[in-house]
Amino acid sequence: MDRKVCPPRAQPAPFLFLEWEMENNGDRKDIVAVEQEVLSPGSLEIRDIEVIVAKADAKIKAMQKVWQLAIKRTTARDWVNLGGNPYMVGSGAEKIAPIFGISIYDTKSKKIFSEDSRGAYYIWEYTGKASWAGGSIEAVGTCSSRDKFFAYANGQWKDTEDIDETNIMKAAYTNLTVNLVTRLLGLRGLTWKDLGKEGIAKDNIAAVDYKKKGNSAPRPAESGQEESAGVCETCGAPIDARVKSFSIEKYFKPLCRDCQKSQEGR
Repeated sequence: MDRKVCPPRAQPAPFLFLEWEMENNGDRKDIVAVEQEVLSPGSLEIRDIEVIVAKADAKIKAMQKVWQLAIKRTTARDWVNLGGNPYMVGSGAEKIAPIFGISIYDTKSKKIFSEDSRGAYYIWEYTGKASWAGGSIEAVGTCSSRDKFFAYANGQWKDTEDIDETNIMKAAYTNLTVNLVTRLLGLRGLTWKDLGKEGIAKDNIAAVDYKKKGNSAPRPAESGQEESAGVCETCGAPIDARVKSFSIEKYFKPLCRDCQKSQEGR
């Protein structure tokens, strides 16, 4: 049946519009009008608007409580100072999902092959869905064999066969989990004040500094305020315990802050 939607009919009933349908009547096709009810701003009474506003206000207050409880469930090690803003890492998302009953499902993965000036490489892409409180979202998490954290060491790129592919897969899935949980609960865009109210201080969170190109000489961790807990696997710079712990948890190997530059925006 062919259908054509017409503009709203000019009449006192503001919530009616006509939808034209072609009906087969034997050998003849007739055009008939079907009325359907829709809501327009002009049809709302003041009391209806007040109810909508009251419900929206209640939802805002409920979500603020959700954010508070979510932050309380985490520790400083579940966050990173990324470009001056707090960013939750995989361990935080994994702690939060169970207490709110977030269901992550329909996860799928695929390996995508591509090529650049250095030759062939691959990307692991994970997709999935998450549901909570009657809502659901979809998200994507990716990581490639061109990721500098896994493919670059001692000043040169590794051969593809020397890269641990399981680390690429884990990182892609972790990115998916973080995206699903933070987007579903509205935990993106939190401020240091939000974290501070729940006892998580900015000073206790590992920072990722992005220095300009050409200014990446190794330096003591935290300006010598903390003892070195090891060295960066990529450039050999000393790193403190917090940076090392965060790097291993998120990237599966110890890396200094300068070498985390390629992870911006993930």
